[in-house]
Amino acid sequence: MHLLTGRQSPLEKGGDPNGFMRRAVRFIQDYNFLRLFGQVGFAQGAELYSGISEVGLKTFLKANPAKKEVFDKFRAGKYTYDDPILEELRIEGTPIALDKYMQAPTGRFDNDMELPTGNAGGSFDNKELLMGKGKRFVADISGLNPMTAYTQIIVGRGMSFKISDIVNDYYKKFNTTKIYNKLNKGDQVRFKTLGWNEQEFDNIGKQIKKHSVYENGKYQSIGLENWDAKARADYIVGMQRIIDRVVIRNDVSVLNRFFTTDYAKTIIQFRTFTLGSYTKQLLNKLYVLAETRSKDYHTYGNFMASMLGASQFYAVQSYINSFGRSDRKEYLEKRLSVENLAKIGFLRSSWSSLLPGVIDTALYPFTDNLPFTYGRSSELASSTINSIPSVNLFNTVVDTTRNVTKLAFDSDYQPSKGDVSKFTSLIMLQNALIIKNINNIIVDDLGE
Repeated sequence: MHLLTGRQSPLEKGGDPNGFMRRAVRFIQDYNFLRLFGQVGFAQGAELYSGISEVGLKTFLKANPAKKEVFDKFRAGKYTYDDPILEELRIEGTPIALDKYMQAPTGRFDNDMELPTGNAGGSFDNKELLMGKGKRFVADISGLNPMTAYTQIIVGRGMSFKISDIVNDYYKKFNTTKIYNKLNKGDQVRFKTLGWNEQEFDNIGKQIKKHSVYENGKYQSIGLENWDAKARADYIVGMQRIIDRVVIRNDVSVLNRFFTTDYAKTIIQFRTFTLGSYTKQLLNKLYVLAETRSKDYHTYGNFMASMLGASQFYAVQSYINSFGRSDRKEYLEKRLSVENLAKIGFLRSSWSSLLPGVIDTALYPFTDNLPFTYGRSSELASSTINSIPSVNLFNTVVDTTRNVTKLAFDSDYQPSKGDVSKFTSLIMLQNALIIKNINNIIVDDLGE
């Protein structure tokens, strides 16, 4: 920024972004990403089910695009789609399924838009670029990019269908596009949180009724290019808000400036999603319930859908990860118990935010059996301190160094399965599917 304006951006304060210390901090964050984020796609089941709940199951079934086409284009690196509604939204400025191409792999969580380019071409730059390529690879194979893209498509296309259906249904019933005051209180509040007041929503409804295209009873086009400028801008802003709320993307305004520095990011790494969900999910839903006097069953359904998606994806993840373990039966009995699935559903839901971490931190001095221990896709603890990836890295390096020293100088020492597991956890991609199963076999063979 300072190279363009001659003034330092407030977000760059704290030293030269190309300095040794800040680069070292970023390298540690990148290493944590590469070794721990191999299965994060399973944690996004909560977002997917939340998105389906937001648009409604019936609308989801109508609006759901062909998954094969979506993922084929994604693998091919194409960001345009044959679907005219998705193309309209993209052309008008709604970045649906473009995160992979628009920013760094951690941008959804950390607002990490690009690498510093002040002193390009040095060895540190090359290493940082190499780490960036590695993170993009992990973001793809972990399911982060595919799940983000698919859920954004579901929410974007689904909401366009839902709003169109609302406008047309109420028009048939009341023969007018001035329908905001005829909506139930819950829908009014939800549209209000998208930035639409009564006049703006009614104007959007008028444009939908006037310019939308239907063929054989199917919604084919929103007709945005024919809308008046104000209604089109309001519509796009609202669509962007709902997409970024369901598929949480953190931006500069979400976090305090302190948390945007390289050093603070080390502390809250993998937690910025949780911090963002506090306002975008938890407080938003509580606001809707407060405005409707706790009578909005759509919000309760969204709570449950998010927990259901989190539990189901966790169950699949646990089943896959069980291969290669000698104690597979006991492992699955514990992981797939009703009690554990209920706890994980709450932990990984898109709205629980800081609550599981606060609960585990409060109970930490009193019990070893914390309710949400190691239920995250990264396999980190959920309590405040032990959930920091760099703290986990430091503790694991210290323990592994101690164990290797024992192995070298104590002929009677035999590493336990826990010791071997700590060592394998330091390997890049160790948490990725298949590699995780190979590590299970290694742990069973080498550990007592």
